[in-house]
Amino acid sequence: MNRSHEEIGNFFYRGRIRAEEYADAARYSTFRAGGVLEWAVFPQNAGQAIEILKFAEEEGIPVRIIGRGSNLLFSDRLHPGIFLITRLMRGILIRDGQAELSAGESLPHAIASLAAKGLSVAEELSGIPASAGGAAAMNCGAYGKEISDVFCSASVYLPKNKNISTYTYEDMKFGYRQSVLQSGGVCLLSVTLLTKASDPEKIRRRILEFSEKRRAAQPQAPSLGSFFKRPPGDYAARLIDECGLKGCSVGGAAVSEKHAGFLINRGGASAQDLISLAETVRERVYRSTGVLLEPEAEIVL
Repeated sequence: MNRSHEEIGNFFYRGRIRAEEYADAARYSTFRAGGVLEWAVFPQNAGQAIEILKFAEEEGIPVRIIGRGSNLLFSDRLHPGIFLITRLMRGILIRDGQAELSAGESLPHAIASLAAKGLSVAEELSGIPASAGGAAAMNCGAYGKEISDVFCSASVYLPKNKNISTYTYEDMKFGYRQSVLQSGGVCLLSVTLLTKASDPEKIRRRILEFSEKRRAAQPQAPSLGSFFKRPPGDYAARLIDECGLKGCSVGGAAVSEKHAGFLINRGGASAQDLISLAETVRERVYRSTGVLLEPEAEIVL
C-alpha cells in the first residue's frame, strides 16, 4: 500500500463515500467489543461498493466486507486495511414472486416488510439480526430453516476480474453455516429470495411466534448468537450445560445462564475475554465428552 492516509481519505471524500479513520470495532460487532479498524467505509449502493473495491485492488489495500456484525468479532488490536460495511446498502425489489434484497438490508426488516405485502419468506429467520448479505454468506438458520431453503440467486462483484456475475444455488456451495462467499474474493451486492403469497396477518402471527420463542430461550445481553456449531447428532448448548459451564466467565465474558450456547458480554468484556472463554469451554467439553466444538462465530485475530 503506497497511498498515504490523506490520499486514501481524499479518495473517499471525492467519491462522497462515508468513511471513518481508526474506527472502534466494537461498534460493528453485536458482542460490543474489539480493537480498531484502520478504515471503516460505508457505501450507499452497489456502485460505491464497486468503486471502493476497484480502488483497493489497484492500490493493494486489503479489504474485508462486513454486514451487521452479528457473527463477527475483531481482536483487541489495530486491523489494517479497508473494512467495507454494507449497512447503508438497503433496498427491497419485488418481482415475479421473488424479492431482491440489497446486501446491507436488515433480514428482520425485510421479512417484516414482505409480510406486510402478503409475501412469506422464512419467518423462522425473522429474529436473526443479520444483513441479507451476511445471512447468505453464513447460510444462517433457525428453527429448522436456512436461508438456502429460499435462495434463488445472488448478484456478486469479482474484484480480480472486475465484473459483476450472477451466482446460482449451485455456485453458492451452501453447507451448514457456510457458503462459497466465506472463501473471500467475492463481494455480494444483492441476494434474491423466493417468496410465497399468503395472508399478511397469518405471516405476522408466525413472525410473532418465532420472536416470542427466541425471546424466551435466548439471552438479551450482547453476544454473537449461538457461538458454536451444532455437532453431529447433538447440540453444543446441551454439552456445555452438561459440563456445568453455565455462568463460567473470563473477565466480562460469560456463558449465558439462560442458554449455554451463547457467550455473552455482561459488561466491559474485551475481545480477548471472549476468545479465552471460548477456548476454556472447548477444552472442558472436549475433556469431558470427546467432542471438539467448532466456532460458528468468526473471530478475526
